Amino acid sequence: MLEPLGHVYGVSNKVLAMALAELLLGGDAKRPAWVEAGTVMIAIDTLVHNFLHRTGILRAFAAEHLYGPRCYAPTGCASIIERLAGKIDARQFNPRYPANFPRFVQHAIWRFCAESG
Repeated sequence: MLEPLGHVYGVSNKVLAMALAELLLGGDAKRPAWVEAGTVMIAIDTLVHNFLHRTGILRAFAAEHLYGPRCYAPTGCASIIERLAGKIDARQFNPRYPANFPRFVQHAIWRFCAESG
């Protein structure tokens, strides 16, 4: 879904993922495909990237890189968050969440980093 829109001049994957995830997750609950798509839209910004770098997670996954397009590459930040989310049952935080909820994990990392300034 992000690939075709990623060619729009001046619009980054991060902005697209954030906007579309919110629309899809907040949209019609009777459209499970929308909710499913929204749960996996991960937005990588400098806070999230730097968290993965500073904690050694990028090194542990042999995925060290600078912030930028590689964050969305097959071995980049978004891919790592998807893998990590697969090991976390998000229903423990809210029973209405899907078990595998990469967007929730990414947003939790972002909020943690934003809190610390």
